[in-house]
Amino acid sequence: MTPTRFVHFVALCCLITEMSAGILSANQPLASKPLLEGGQATTFTASGVIDRFHLQNACLTFFSDAPFWGPPRHGSGQVYLWPKNTLFVLFIPGPTTITLDGKKISISQLAVGQRIQVQYNMGQFGTYCDSSRIDARSPSPASHSGPSHKAKSRP
Repeated sequence: MTPTRFVHFVALCCLITEMSAGILSANQPLASKPLLEGGQATTFTASGVIDRFHLQNACLTFFSDAPFWGPPRHGSGQVYLWPKNTLFVLFIPGPTTITLDGKKISISQLAVGQRIQVQYNMGQFGTYCDSSRIDARSPSPASHSGPSHKAKSRP
């Protein structure tokens, strides 16, 4: 390997290391605390706009508007306080109460773009979030980011 190629190789390795360090260091937990013992569920709240919704898996994802308590990266038995704009993965078991604009709905009526406020439980092991209540709001027409397509009238 020529000296020039070696320098380019080392520079590329440094760039990749810097990029992956930036990616891996993003969204670190702010705090941690133990879960309740004795098999009791711990209930928390979070909110955001539905980013992805998977009806077959009864799962949705959103980026939280505020810090939220969630599962640790490794281990179990405690929860971590994750910063806002962290991806939140929520599983929706059958008995979850779901409303849209104050009216009770089924899980199939949830959709990407709806603003949600969720109550969720962390079990004793604290490895995932199960919803107990989801309050959704329809997206307002003013929040539509696409171009306006008004029909033009012909004379």
